[in-house]
Amino acid sequence: MPDVVEGKLTFTFPNSWQVVKYDETSFYKKHFQKLGASRCVDIVAFETEVDDQLWLLEVKDYRQNKRTKTEDLFLEIARKVRDTLANLYLAQRHEEADCYDFAQLASRKQTIRVVLHLEQPQKPSKLYPQVVSHTNAQIKLRQVVRVADPHALFCEIAKMPAQCQWTVTSK
Repeated sequence: MPDVVEGKLTFTFPNSWQVVKYDETSFYKKHFQKLGASRCVDIVAFETEVDDQLWLLEVKDYRQNKRTKTEDLFLEIARKVRDTLANLYLAQRHEEADCYDFAQLASRKQTIRVVLHLEQPQKPSKLYPQVVSHTNAQIKLRQVVRVADPHALFCEIAKMPAQCQWTVTSK
């Protein structure tokens, strides 16, 4: 099973999935990271055999460290989704790209799915406040990424939607 470690979280996908930590591809680093303002989601994944969905996962873990960025969390995610899709579009056109084959397959997917995996302190305090209420998170996420995915998902280890075919564990 493909495992992806993002911070203190491990995402385990079924064997039939292709999974890439997109910000670690040399194509992204060479052509997009230099731009400074360009960013991408943490994990890009898809099921290779039957599913026709491209999954873009952004992972945030504020259990140990509070959020220090001033940019709105949901606008940050929307920009990352936009930049990731642009990067995939260009990568599939450059045969020398290390993610060329992955981008070719990803670009054939008919449906884009966006997931925000957000871990927050179980007992919020002034030092470790809750970043966003669970009730409002899914609504806000869907509002900002609706052009890509009007059914975007908000999840955490304790509440994984049935659509997510992977598991998440914490160190």
